[in-house]
Amino acid sequence: MCSPSSSADRGVSSGFDGENFPSYANLPGAEQFILHHGALLGPCAEWFIRTLWAQAAQHAYQDSLQLLDYAHRYTPQRLEHACERALLYRLEGLSVLRFIFAEDLDRLPLRPDAELTGQLRFPFADP
Repeated sequence: MCSPSSSADRGVSSGFDGENFPSYANLPGAEQFILHHGALLGPCAEWFIRTLWAQAAQHAYQDSLQLLDYAHRYTPQRLEHACERALLYRLEGLSVLRFIFAEDLDRLPLRPDAELTGQLRFPFADP
């Protein structure tokens, strides 16, 4: 079990000032940086950090399998079109792809001047 005799209880600085934090684009480096600083805080903090990273990896794995299942269910071409449409509108997540497939929006031609659903946008109507 975790003991309260960690460096945080003793008032020892972890050295984390937030300025040398690795970029999100460098996830392996960020993970190592965070794990290192979590270990400095104590075994319980380190355990929580390891658990959070494991949960995030499991979630990414499940979402990736779901995405691959869409290729089997709808065809790889439709999946690619749905992903392209989602990226065009800067939308993320499987719920967006489910909506695109449910409404057959992946079959519509791509138009940057239209909403996700194909409705044309007018420049003067934007807030």
